[in-house]
Parts: sequence; C-alpha cells; structure tokens
Amino acid sequence: MALDAEKMNSSLKEYEEFFEPVAGALTAFSQAHTLLIEKYRHDAPVWSLCFRHPAGGHAKIDVSRANDEVEAQGVWWIDNYDLFTRNLKWGEKNKVERSADALAAVLATQLKDVLSWKVDQWNQTATGYENSWKPFTKAAFYAMGPHWPIPIP
Repeated sequence: MALDAEKMNSSLKEYEEFFEPVAGALTAFSQAHTLLIEKYRHDAPVWSLCFRHPAGGHAKIDVSRANDEVEAQGVWWIDNYDLFTRNLKWGEKNKVERSADALAAVLATQLKDVLSWKVDQWNQTATGYENSWKPFTKAAFYAMGPHWPIPIP
C-alpha cells in the first residue's frame, strides 16, 4: 500500500512539473469562462476544463501531455438513460508547444467550437451502460451527474 502511495506521489510531482509552464494559463482561462478544473483523473497526465453544455449534457476540454507538448481536445456528451447510451461529439486534437500563449489561443478556439456544436452532430454513441445505470431510477441517475458550471463564452 505504501508503495502505491509513493508511486502516486511520484507521478503527481512529475505531472505538476510538466504542466507548470501552462498551469497559469489553464487557471486563468478556466476562471475567465467559469470552467471547473479537474486534474489527473485516474492518475492520467490531463487537466480537464469541465462545464455544462448550453444544449444539454456535459462537456470538457482535455489538455493532455503529448511528449514534450500539450494536446487539447474538446468533447461533449449527453446521456440517454432510457436507451442506456451516451452520445458524444469529439473535436479535433490540437497539439501545441508547452507555452502559456500557445495554449491560451488553442483553448479559446476549442471552447468556441464546443459551444457551437448542435445536438445530433455526434460522432460516437457509446453503449453498454445498462448494468451500471439500471440500479438507479431515471431521476436519481440524472441527479448524480456532475454539477458543473455553465460557461461564459
């Protein structure tokens, strides 16, 4: 158990050092647009800027480690409890140098793009959620969803 904690602390330190040159830009952008920052979910080198999509569902812009650069990609999804599916729209991946200015420009473009997407422009429908969603009523399922902010464009 101590070994797992030590490994996790080592990874966290490595991730923090990697993202340090762009952390200020990520934080400033999220504050300016009322986005919620989620860092290193599932121990992955990713900062997610999370929000509710104005057309429904949830969205985020993931900023991931890509060797010595960062890569940003928007995604939007709406869950359909009745069909046990998740409809997703994935944006283009934009790889840029690990600098605040380069990343800030990409984030602005990504947010504008994600907010412009319309329902039924999905490029993926994920299935197989029946076993994990069915123990909950429809109302309880939707109430459990993330309570992310609505972004300021």
